[in-house]
Amino acid sequence: MNTSDAKPALKRGVMMDIFLEDVVEKQIKEIQKVENLRDERDVIYHAIQNYFEKVTKNERITGSTKFEKTNNTSFDGAVDFSHLSNILKNIETDNLIERLPQNDIYGLDGAGIIWIFHNRMLPVKFSLLCLSQMILEQNDPWVDLDDLKKYVQDSAENFVDRLNNFPDIENNFGATTGFPRSFSSIQNTDGSLDNDKTLLSHYRSKKRFSEQFVGRKLRLRQIQNQRMQSERYCIGGACFEMDLIHAKSVYKNNKEQNPDSSSKMKEKIVVTLNERGLKFALLKNNLMDFVYGHSAIKPEKIFSDDEKNFYLNEILPRFEFENNFVRGLIKGGTIESSKYLKTIFEEKYMEFLKIKFPDKALPPHMQSSVTFRIRALVIMARLIEFGIFKKKPGTKSGPYILNTSDGEANQFSEKTGSDE
Repeated sequence: MNTSDAKPALKRGVMMDIFLEDVVEKQIKEIQKVENLRDERDVIYHAIQNYFEKVTKNERITGSTKFEKTNNTSFDGAVDFSHLSNILKNIETDNLIERLPQNDIYGLDGAGIIWIFHNRMLPVKFSLLCLSQMILEQNDPWVDLDDLKKYVQDSAENFVDRLNNFPDIENNFGATTGFPRSFSSIQNTDGSLDNDKTLLSHYRSKKRFSEQFVGRKLRLRQIQNQRMQSERYCIGGACFEMDLIHAKSVYKNNKEQNPDSSSKMKEKIVVTLNERGLKFALLKNNLMDFVYGHSAIKPEKIFSDDEKNFYLNEILPRFEFENNFVRGLIKGGTIESSKYLKTIFEEKYMEFLKIKFPDKALPPHMQSSVTFRIRALVIMARLIEFGIFKKKPGTKSGPYILNTSDGEANQFSEKTGSDE
Protein backbone atom coordinates (compact mmCIF):
# COMPACT_ATOMS: atom_id res chain seq x y z
CA MET A 1 0.00 0.00 0.00
CA ASN A 2 1.27 3.45 -0.89
CA THR A 3 1.32 5.38 2.40
CA SER A 4 1.37 8.69 0.57
CA ASP A 5 -2.21 7.99 -0.60
CA ALA A 6 -3.48 7.32 2.92
CA LYS A 7 -6.01 9.84 4.19
CA PRO A 8 -5.45 11.44 7.61
CA ALA A 9 -7.56 9.99 10.37
CA LEU A 10 -10.63 12.06 11.13
CA LYS A 11 -11.52 13.07 14.66
CA ARG A 12 -14.70 11.54 16.04
CA GLY A 13 -17.58 13.99 16.13
CA VAL A 14 -21.19 14.63 15.34
CA MET A 15 -22.89 16.81 12.76
CA MET A 16 -25.59 18.98 14.35
CA ASP A 17 -28.38 20.74 12.48
CA ILE A 18 -29.80 23.55 14.63
CA PHE A 19 -32.06 26.53 13.98
CA LEU A 20 -30.94 29.92 15.31
CA GLU A 21 -33.18 32.98 15.40
CA ASP A 22 -32.03 36.12 13.58
CA VAL A 23 -31.18 37.88 16.83
CA VAL A 24 -28.86 35.04 17.87
CA GLU A 25 -27.15 35.10 14.49
CA LYS A 26 -26.52 38.84 14.91
CA GLN A 27 -25.11 38.24 18.39
CA ILE A 28 -22.75 35.57 17.03
CA LYS A 29 -21.52 37.88 14.27
CA GLU A 30 -20.97 40.71 16.79
CA ILE A 31 -18.93 38.45 19.07
CA GLN A 32 -16.97 37.12 16.07
CA LYS A 33 -16.07 40.68 15.06
CA VAL A 34 -15.19 41.91 18.56
CA GLU A 35 -13.16 38.83 19.51
CA ASN A 36 -11.58 38.47 16.03
CA LEU A 37 -12.66 34.83 15.68
CA ARG A 38 -12.50 32.94 12.38
CA ASP A 39 -16.16 32.10 11.82
CA GLU A 40 -19.49 31.27 13.49
CA ARG A 41 -18.27 27.79 14.43
CA ASP A 42 -15.32 29.34 16.26
CA VAL A 43 -17.69 31.56 18.28
CA ILE A 44 -19.89 28.60 19.26
CA TYR A 45 -16.86 26.44 20.04
CA HIS A 46 -15.35 29.09 22.37
CA ALA A 47 -18.71 29.70 24.04
CA ILE A 48 -19.14 25.99 24.77
CA GLN A 49 -15.59 25.65 26.08
CA ASN A 50 -16.00 28.66 28.40
CA TYR A 51 -19.36 27.44 29.68
CA PHE A 52 -18.02 23.91 30.16
CA GLU A 53 -15.13 25.25 32.27
CA LYS A 54 -17.58 27.20 34.39
CA VAL A 55 -20.02 24.36 35.13
CA THR A 56 -17.31 21.76 35.77
CA LYS A 57 -15.27 23.78 38.27
CA ASN A 58 -14.63 21.95 41.52
CA GLU A 59 -15.73 23.52 44.76
CA ARG A 60 -14.06 23.66 48.13
CA ILE A 61 -15.58 24.31 51.51
CA THR A 62 -14.00 26.68 54.04
CA GLY A 63 -15.89 26.66 57.36
CA SER A 64 -19.54 27.16 56.47
CA THR A 65 -18.79 29.26 53.38
CA LYS A 66 -18.71 27.77 49.89
CA PHE A 67 -16.28 29.09 47.28
CA GLU A 68 -15.58 28.24 43.67
CA LYS A 69 -12.13 26.77 43.29
CA THR A 70 -9.96 29.07 41.23
CA ASN A 71 -7.68 27.71 38.53
CA ASN A 72 -4.77 29.12 36.59
CA THR A 73 -7.12 31.05 34.30
CA SER A 74 -7.98 33.63 36.95
CA PHE A 75 -6.40 35.57 39.80
CA ASP A 76 -6.44 33.79 43.17
CA GLY A 77 -5.53 36.71 45.44
CA ALA A 78 -1.90 35.72 45.99
CA VAL A 79 1.11 37.48 44.43
CA ASP A 80 4.79 36.68 45.01
CA PHE A 81 5.95 40.29 45.12
CA SER A 82 9.58 39.39 45.73
CA HIS A 83 9.75 37.42 42.48
CA LEU A 84 7.68 40.07 40.70
CA SER A 85 10.11 42.81 41.71
CA ASN A 86 13.02 40.78 40.33
CA ILE A 87 11.28 40.33 36.96
CA LEU A 88 10.62 44.06 36.74
CA LYS A 89 14.16 45.11 37.71
CA ASN A 90 15.69 45.49 34.27
CA ILE A 91 12.64 46.49 32.27
CA GLU A 92 13.31 48.44 29.06
CA THR A 93 11.23 51.58 28.63
CA ASP A 94 12.18 52.65 25.09
CA ASN A 95 9.46 53.55 22.56
CA LEU A 96 6.66 53.70 25.10
CA ILE A 97 3.20 54.80 24.00
CA GLU A 98 2.72 58.42 25.05
CA ARG A 99 0.19 59.28 27.76
CA LEU A 100 -2.40 61.84 26.66
CA PRO A 101 -3.90 64.63 28.80
CA GLN A 102 -7.52 63.92 29.75
CA ASN A 103 -8.89 66.69 27.53
CA ASP A 104 -7.14 65.14 24.50
CA ILE A 105 -9.05 61.90 25.13
CA TYR A 106 -12.42 63.06 26.41
CA GLY A 107 -12.71 66.71 25.42
CA LEU A 108 -13.27 69.67 27.73
CA ASP A 109 -15.53 67.84 30.18
CA GLY A 110 -12.67 65.44 30.95
CA ALA A 111 -10.01 68.09 31.47
CA GLY A 112 -8.13 67.91 34.76
CA ILE A 113 -10.28 65.17 36.31
CA ILE A 114 -10.40 61.39 36.52
CA TRP A 115 -12.82 60.22 33.84
CA ILE A 116 -16.40 59.83 35.06
CA PHE A 117 -16.61 56.09 34.30
CA HIS A 118 -13.50 55.36 36.39
CA ASN A 119 -15.88 55.75 39.30
CA ARG A 120 -14.10 53.52 41.82
CA MET A 121 -10.50 52.66 42.63
CA LEU A 122 -10.89 49.04 43.80
CA PRO A 123 -11.21 47.84 40.16
CA VAL A 124 -7.94 49.67 39.42
CA LYS A 125 -6.15 47.96 42.30
CA PHE A 126 -7.65 44.62 41.24
CA SER A 127 -6.51 45.04 37.64
CA LEU A 128 -2.94 45.80 38.76
CA LEU A 129 -2.87 42.63 40.86
CA CYS A 130 -4.11 40.60 37.89
CA LEU A 131 -1.34 42.09 35.75
CA SER A 132 1.16 41.22 38.50
CA GLN A 133 0.00 37.60 38.47
CA MET A 134 0.20 37.35 34.66
CA ILE A 135 3.76 38.72 34.71
CA LEU A 136 4.67 36.01 37.20
CA GLU A 137 2.94 33.24 35.26
CA GLN A 138 4.69 34.23 32.02
CA ASN A 139 7.98 35.17 33.72
CA ASP A 140 7.98 38.18 31.40
CA PRO A 141 7.41 41.82 32.36
CA TRP A 142 5.44 42.56 29.17
CA VAL A 143 1.93 41.13 28.83
CA ASP A 144 -0.33 41.22 25.77
CA LEU A 145 -3.06 43.78 26.52
CA ASP A 146 -5.79 41.64 24.95
CA ASP A 147 -4.72 38.61 27.00
CA LEU A 148 -4.68 40.73 30.15
CA LYS A 149 -8.19 42.05 29.49
CA LYS A 150 -9.58 38.51 29.12
CA TYR A 151 -7.73 37.41 32.25
CA VAL A 152 -9.08 40.36 34.23
CA GLN A 153 -12.62 39.73 32.95
CA ASP A 154 -12.57 36.11 34.14
CA SER A 155 -10.88 37.04 37.41
CA ALA A 156 -13.36 39.84 38.11
CA GLU A 157 -16.26 37.46 37.56
CA ASN A 158 -14.75 35.09 40.12
CA PHE A 159 -14.11 37.97 42.55
CA VAL A 160 -17.74 39.16 42.34
CA ASP A 161 -18.95 35.58 42.88
CA ARG A 162 -16.82 35.38 46.01
CA LEU A 163 -18.05 38.73 47.29
CA ASN A 164 -21.62 37.48 46.96
CA ASN A 165 -20.82 35.10 49.83
CA PHE A 166 -20.38 38.16 52.08
CA PRO A 167 -23.51 40.32 51.65
CA ASP A 168 -22.61 42.40 54.71
CA ILE A 169 -19.39 43.56 53.01
CA GLU A 170 -21.31 44.54 49.89
CA ASN A 171 -24.01 46.28 51.96
CA ASN A 172 -21.44 48.20 54.00
CA PHE A 173 -18.99 49.14 51.26
CA GLY A 174 -20.61 48.59 47.84
CA ALA A 175 -17.36 46.85 46.88
CA THR A 176 -18.68 45.42 43.60
CA THR A 177 -19.39 48.88 42.13
CA GLY A 178 -17.43 49.28 38.91
CA PHE A 179 -16.94 45.52 38.48
CA PRO A 180 -18.82 43.50 35.83
CA ARG A 181 -22.37 42.56 36.74
CA SER A 182 -22.90 38.88 37.43
CA PHE A 183 -25.21 36.80 35.26
CA SER A 184 -27.63 36.30 38.16
CA SER A 185 -27.62 40.03 38.96
CA ILE A 186 -28.68 40.85 35.39
CA GLN A 187 -31.41 38.22 35.55
CA ASN A 188 -32.72 39.52 38.87
CA THR A 189 -32.69 43.14 37.71
CA ASP A 190 -34.51 42.54 34.44
CA GLY A 191 -36.47 39.30 34.48
CA SER A 192 -37.89 40.09 31.03
CA LEU A 193 -34.57 39.27 29.34
CA ASP A 194 -34.21 35.79 27.87
CA ASN A 195 -31.01 33.80 28.38
CA ASP A 196 -29.43 34.95 25.11
CA LYS A 197 -29.95 38.63 25.87
CA THR A 198 -28.77 38.12 29.45
CA LEU A 199 -25.59 36.43 28.19
CA LEU A 200 -24.96 39.28 25.76
CA SER A 201 -25.56 41.87 28.50
CA HIS A 202 -23.16 39.95 30.76
CA TYR A 203 -20.52 39.85 28.00
CA ARG A 204 -20.85 43.59 27.39
CA SER A 205 -20.52 44.30 31.11
CA LYS A 206 -17.24 42.38 31.27
CA LYS A 207 -15.93 44.06 28.12
CA ARG A 208 -16.87 47.51 29.47
CA PHE A 209 -15.05 46.78 32.72
CA SER A 210 -11.81 45.68 31.08
CA GLU A 211 -11.75 48.57 28.59
CA GLN A 212 -12.53 51.26 31.15
CA PHE A 213 -10.21 50.09 33.90
CA VAL A 214 -7.50 47.95 32.23
CA GLY A 215 -7.00 49.72 28.91
CA ARG A 216 -8.09 50.08 25.30
CA LYS A 217 -6.72 51.33 22.01
CA LEU A 218 -8.32 54.67 21.18
CA ARG A 219 -9.98 55.24 17.82
CA LEU A 220 -8.69 58.24 15.92
CA ARG A 221 -12.03 60.04 16.19
CA GLN A 222 -11.77 59.81 19.99
CA ILE A 223 -8.46 61.69 20.09
CA GLN A 224 -8.79 65.46 20.36
CA ASN A 225 -5.07 66.15 19.88
CA GLN A 226 -4.38 66.44 16.14
CA ARG A 227 -0.67 65.69 16.54
CA MET A 228 -1.41 62.41 18.30
CA GLN A 229 -3.72 61.26 15.53
CA SER A 230 -0.61 60.57 13.46
CA GLU A 231 0.75 58.15 16.07
CA ARG A 232 0.31 54.43 15.54
CA TYR A 233 -1.42 53.85 18.87
CA CYS A 234 -2.94 55.86 21.69
CA ILE A 235 -4.22 54.22 24.84
CA GLY A 236 -7.02 55.00 27.29
CA GLY A 237 -8.22 53.32 30.49
CA ALA A 238 -7.83 54.01 34.20
CA CYS A 239 -4.57 52.12 34.79
CA PHE A 240 -2.86 53.88 31.89
CA GLU A 241 -4.35 57.33 32.47
CA MET A 242 -3.36 57.21 36.15
CA ASP A 243 0.24 56.40 35.09
CA LEU A 244 0.29 52.99 36.79
CA ILE A 245 1.29 50.94 33.73
CA HIS A 246 3.51 51.37 30.68
CA ALA A 247 2.45 50.31 27.18
CA LYS A 248 4.19 49.85 23.84
CA SER A 249 3.47 48.27 20.47
CA VAL A 250 5.35 45.20 19.26
CA TYR A 251 5.09 42.82 16.34
CA LYS A 252 3.19 39.60 16.91
CA ASN A 253 6.56 37.85 17.17
CA ASN A 254 7.28 40.09 20.22
CA LYS A 255 9.91 42.22 18.47
CA GLU A 256 9.55 45.92 19.15
CA GLN A 257 7.81 48.06 16.56
CA ASN A 258 10.12 50.05 14.28
CA PRO A 259 8.38 53.38 13.56
CA ASP A 260 10.19 53.64 10.20
CA SER A 261 9.28 50.14 9.05
CA SER A 262 6.83 49.67 6.22
CA SER A 263 6.23 46.06 7.19
CA LYS A 264 2.63 44.91 7.15
CA MET A 265 3.13 42.42 9.97
CA LYS A 266 0.41 42.55 12.57
CA GLU A 267 1.19 44.42 15.77
CA LYS A 268 -0.08 44.12 19.31
CA ILE A 269 0.00 46.26 22.44
CA VAL A 270 1.86 44.97 25.48
CA VAL A 271 1.77 46.45 28.98
CA THR A 272 3.68 46.19 32.24
CA LEU A 273 3.64 47.66 35.72
CA ASN A 274 5.67 50.83 36.10
CA GLU A 275 7.29 51.86 39.38
CA ARG A 276 4.19 53.63 40.66
CA GLY A 277 1.91 50.77 39.66
CA LEU A 278 4.11 48.26 41.46
CA LYS A 279 4.12 50.48 44.55
CA PHE A 280 0.30 50.60 44.60
CA ALA A 281 -0.01 46.85 43.95
CA LEU A 282 2.41 46.10 46.81
CA LEU A 283 0.22 47.85 49.40
CA LYS A 284 -1.76 45.33 51.41
CA ASN A 285 -5.54 45.24 50.88
CA ASN A 286 -7.38 43.57 53.77
CA LEU A 287 -10.67 43.27 51.89
CA MET A 288 -9.20 41.21 49.04
CA ASP A 289 -7.12 39.12 51.44
CA PHE A 290 -10.31 38.24 53.32
CA VAL A 291 -12.44 37.54 50.25
CA TYR A 292 -9.79 35.22 48.79
CA GLY A 293 -9.38 33.38 52.08
CA HIS A 294 -5.84 34.60 52.84
CA SER A 295 -6.97 36.33 56.03
CA ALA A 296 -9.64 35.47 58.63
CA ILE A 297 -10.01 39.09 59.75
CA LYS A 298 -13.11 40.75 58.31
CA PRO A 299 -12.19 44.15 56.83
CA GLU A 300 -13.47 47.35 58.40
CA LYS A 301 -13.00 49.38 55.21
CA ILE A 302 -12.15 48.89 51.54
CA PHE A 303 -8.68 50.47 51.53
CA SER A 304 -5.86 50.75 54.05
CA ASP A 305 -4.44 54.10 55.14
CA ASP A 306 -1.37 53.43 52.98
CA GLU A 307 -3.55 52.90 49.90
CA LYS A 308 -5.54 56.04 50.70
CA ASN A 309 -2.36 58.09 51.02
CA PHE A 310 -1.09 56.70 47.73
CA TYR A 311 -4.30 57.90 46.06
CA LEU A 312 -4.03 61.37 47.58
CA ASN A 313 -0.32 61.87 47.01
CA GLU A 314 0.51 59.81 43.90
CA ILE A 315 -2.62 59.56 41.74
CA LEU A 316 -4.63 62.74 42.31
CA PRO A 317 -1.75 65.15 41.49
CA ARG A 318 -1.87 63.87 37.89
CA PHE A 319 -5.36 65.43 37.60
CA GLU A 320 -4.92 69.13 38.24
CA PHE A 321 -8.48 70.27 38.83
CA GLU A 322 -9.60 67.24 40.85
CA ASN A 323 -6.50 67.42 43.02
CA ASN A 324 -7.23 71.04 43.93
CA PHE A 325 -10.96 70.42 44.29
CA VAL A 326 -10.48 67.48 46.67
CA ARG A 327 -7.97 69.50 48.69
CA GLY A 328 -10.63 72.21 49.07
CA LEU A 329 -13.31 69.70 50.12
CA ILE A 330 -11.06 68.25 52.81
CA LYS A 331 -10.13 71.69 54.06
CA GLY A 332 -13.78 72.76 54.19
CA GLY A 333 -15.02 69.76 56.15
CA THR A 334 -18.68 68.72 56.14
CA ILE A 335 -20.62 69.30 52.90
CA GLU A 336 -24.28 69.91 53.63
CA SER A 337 -25.82 68.28 50.54
CA SER A 338 -25.19 66.90 47.06
CA LYS A 339 -26.82 70.05 45.69
CA TYR A 340 -24.21 72.20 47.40
CA LEU A 341 -21.45 69.83 46.22
CA LYS A 342 -22.66 70.19 42.64
CA THR A 343 -22.85 73.99 42.98
CA ILE A 344 -19.27 74.43 44.16
CA PHE A 345 -18.00 71.91 41.61
CA GLU A 346 -19.71 73.70 38.71
CA GLU A 347 -18.47 77.11 39.86
CA LYS A 348 -14.84 76.02 40.26
CA TYR A 349 -14.74 73.78 37.19
CA MET A 350 -16.10 76.48 34.89
CA GLU A 351 -13.48 78.87 36.27
CA PHE A 352 -10.76 76.25 35.67
CA LEU A 353 -11.87 75.67 32.05
CA LYS A 354 -11.98 79.38 31.26
CA ILE A 355 -8.42 79.83 32.51
CA LYS A 356 -6.97 76.71 30.85
CA PHE A 357 -8.96 76.76 27.60
CA PRO A 358 -10.02 80.37 26.99
CA ASP A 359 -10.50 79.89 23.24
CA LYS A 360 -12.58 76.70 23.38
CA ALA A 361 -16.38 76.66 23.45
CA LEU A 362 -18.15 74.34 25.87
CA PRO A 363 -19.94 71.38 24.25
CA PRO A 364 -23.77 71.54 24.48
CA HIS A 365 -24.11 68.78 27.10
CA MET A 366 -21.98 70.79 29.52
CA GLN A 367 -24.70 73.40 29.67
CA SER A 368 -26.82 70.94 31.65
CA SER A 369 -26.60 70.95 35.44
CA VAL A 370 -26.87 67.14 35.38
CA THR A 371 -23.39 66.93 33.83
CA PHE A 372 -21.80 68.78 36.75
CA ARG A 373 -23.87 66.95 39.36
CA ILE A 374 -22.78 63.51 38.15
CA ARG A 375 -19.10 64.44 37.99
CA ALA A 376 -19.17 65.97 41.47
CA LEU A 377 -20.88 62.86 42.92
CA VAL A 378 -18.35 60.52 41.29
CA ILE A 379 -15.47 62.45 42.86
CA MET A 380 -17.20 62.19 46.23
CA ALA A 381 -17.86 58.46 45.71
CA ARG A 382 -14.13 57.81 45.41
CA LEU A 383 -13.46 59.83 48.58
CA ILE A 384 -16.09 57.77 50.41
CA GLU A 385 -14.49 54.59 49.04
CA PHE A 386 -11.21 55.62 50.71
CA GLY A 387 -12.98 56.52 53.96
CA ILE A 388 -12.07 60.22 53.70
CA PHE A 389 -15.72 61.28 53.75
CA LYS A 390 -18.83 59.40 54.82
CA LYS A 391 -22.44 60.09 54.00
CA LYS A 392 -24.85 60.46 56.90
CA PRO A 393 -26.66 57.10 57.32
CA GLY A 394 -30.20 56.94 56.00
CA THR A 395 -29.83 59.93 53.67
CA LYS A 396 -29.70 60.03 49.86
CA SER A 397 -28.16 63.43 49.28
CA GLY A 398 -25.92 64.18 52.22
CA PRO A 399 -24.61 65.67 54.33
CA TYR A 400 -21.13 64.33 53.57
CA ILE A 401 -19.07 64.29 56.75
CA LEU A 402 -15.28 64.50 56.79
CA ASN A 403 -13.67 61.69 58.74
CA THR A 404 -12.11 63.82 61.50
CA SER A 405 -9.90 60.94 62.66
CA ASP A 406 -8.25 61.03 59.24
CA GLY A 407 -5.16 62.98 60.13
CA GLU A 408 -3.42 62.08 56.86
CA ALA A 409 -6.22 63.59 54.78
CA ASN A 410 -6.06 66.80 56.79
CA GLN A 411 -2.29 66.94 56.30
CA PHE A 412 -2.88 66.49 52.57
CA SER A 413 -5.10 69.59 52.60
CA GLU A 414 -2.51 71.66 54.44
CA LYS A 415 0.50 70.36 52.48
CA THR A 416 -0.93 71.21 49.07
CA GLY A 417 -1.77 74.80 49.98
CA SER A 418 -4.92 76.84 50.29
CA ASP A 419 -7.83 76.42 47.96
CA GLU A 420 -8.14 78.98 45.24
